[in-house]
Formats: sequence, C-alpha cells, structure tokens
Amino acid sequence: MAREAAADLPGVEVVTIPVADGGEGTVRAFIEATGAEPVTVDVTGPYSDTTVSATYAVKGYTAVIEMASTCGLALLDKLGRERNPFKTTTYGTGELILDALEQGCINILIGLGGSCTNDGGCGCAAALDTRFYDKNDEEFIPVGGTLKNIARIDTTYTEAAFHEVTLTVMCDVDNPTVGAEGAAFVFGPQKGAPADRLFQLDEGLSNLCKVIEHYLNKKVDDLPGGGAAGGMGAGCAAFFNGRIVSGIDAVLDAVEFDDLVADADLVITGEGKLDSQSLSGKAVSGIARRVAGKPLVAIVGRSDLSDDERSALGLAAVVETGYDGDYKAIFSDVVKRYM
Repeated sequence: MAREAAADLPGVEVVTIPVADGGEGTVRAFIEATGAEPVTVDVTGPYSDTTVSATYAVKGYTAVIEMASTCGLALLDKLGRERNPFKTTTYGTGELILDALEQGCINILIGLGGSCTNDGGCGCAAALDTRFYDKNDEEFIPVGGTLKNIARIDTTYTEAAFHEVTLTVMCDVDNPTVGAEGAAFVFGPQKGAPADRLFQLDEGLSNLCKVIEHYLNKKVDDLPGGGAAGGMGAGCAAFFNGRIVSGIDAVLDAVEFDDLVADADLVITGEGKLDSQSLSGKAVSGIARRVAGKPLVAIVGRSDLSDDERSALGLAAVVETGYDGDYKAIFSDVVKRYM
C-alpha cells in the first residue's frame, strides 16, 4: 500500500506503522515502529531441558517481551517435542525479564499469546526468585502437572526486585484463570492436553489461586485475562503486580499511534481474515477505536463480517483481495473513494 501511494500520489505523506496485538510479532513491530534495539539471549525453552535463542526489544528504560519466543507452540515443532502442558514451563520468559532488569529496564511489557504452557506463570516467577514449596516444605519449580503440589509461596526476593518496576501484560482474551471458561478447558486442548485430563490442569490452577490468595492476599481465580497463556496473566498479576491490558492498545500506545494519525486523511489497515474474533481485542478493532473519526479501510484476504458488524467495528469499507489480489488496482480504487 505504501509503495502504491508513493507511485500514484506524488507528494503525499505516507506513514507506516507496524502493529501487533500482543502476540507473536509484537517485538518485531515495536522494533520497526520505534527503532528499539533487539536483544537476543539464550534462555530455557518450553521444556526445562531445552535452550532457545529469544529476542526482545529495548528502548530507553522499556523492554518488550514475547512469551512465545521462549515457550511458544511453534517452538515445540522446531525442537521436535510433543505438546504437553503438564510438563512445559515459562521459566525462559522469566529469564528474559531478568535480563531486561539487569539492563536497567524498569518498564516491562509482556505479550501473551501462542504459548504451550499451563503453569500459571510459576516458572517465570521462579526464574525471578519466587520460591514454591510442597507440603513437606521442599522447594520445587512447578509446571502444569505439579501446580496441585504447591503448599506455600514466598515472593520476598521477587518483590524486592520489582520494587520500582512496572510490568504490563498484553493479551487479547478476557478468560478467567479457572473454570469452564478458564485456561485449562478453553486453551488446554490446543496445547496437547487430552479432554479427559483437562480437569487436572484446572485443579492445579485452582490450587495455585488458593495458595496465592492465602499467602499473597490476591484473588486471581476469576481475574479477566488471568487465563491467558495458561494462567500467565494471573501469575503476572500475583507475582509481579502486573496490569493486564488490551494488547493492541498497549502496542499502539508504545508506537504513539494517536499522534501519528492525528493529521491523516485516510487510515488503511489489514487482516488475513475478518471474523467474529476481530470484533474484540484484535488489531483491527483496536485501530478502529483510535482513528478519531478518520475513514478506516481494512484490506483483507477474506471477510466473514456482515455489513452491520463491519459498521459496528467502525470500518468505512472492507476490501477483500483473495489470494492473488491486484494491490495496485485495489489501492487506486480505495484512494479515489476515500481521499
């Protein structure tokens, strides 16, 4: 679109803004949009016996981290390992946070999405010196299958490390931590959990929530977004005083989107497929909320939205390209109609 604008409209100012909704691609978008520095670190992968090279972004005192870079479903395929949320860990994400803290970052943004874990963020917290103990007062690092064994939590050292640190959790779901709409029952199957064992994951998360409430005085079992990424949302809120926000809004804030579109005559965005999920929390809906009345056109591969849904989303038009769209013709048509 930017190339065609430059060719068809000499003198027009085109501002390109890479965005993401907090999931995979968020770090890259932040780097491209803000000039942030990429930092690559070798950390623990999705299993405790694996190591991966994960990249996060740093600009000033802010770090942007993708959980999927250390424990994403896609990593399991690359490593040739099975999907098993009873055994996978978020420990590597904690190691990335620790590295960012050691670099002097005090504003940490974590994108949740695409994870293969169900450990309630315990692995992440353990990497940052939260201590977990079983009924025999033996310390261990919980995973999805052993959350049920947690009897006591000590966050003394973690609280000290986060005394002047702000942690923001970016996610695009509002599922609670436990229950029928929680992390285990909704997202467990795609992570490899058999249907007849989902209740075990849920019971583990439920136990974690009870211990958190007892020792940390925080109630996270029904926290909206707490069920994101296998309970990572709840874990971040409990262990790091993390604030859960819409992923796309956090990214748009970070790239100063409102200022960039203030003088725009036309805003163009895109999506592979527009459907019911696009109506809440996804990139297109987030952009639509913040274009301040400017015409917004979505150029997509396919759209399943009705005219009423499109209008409710705030789109002036939806242009479907299919798989072999003529982008030059599409852009020219959009410009003629909306500029």
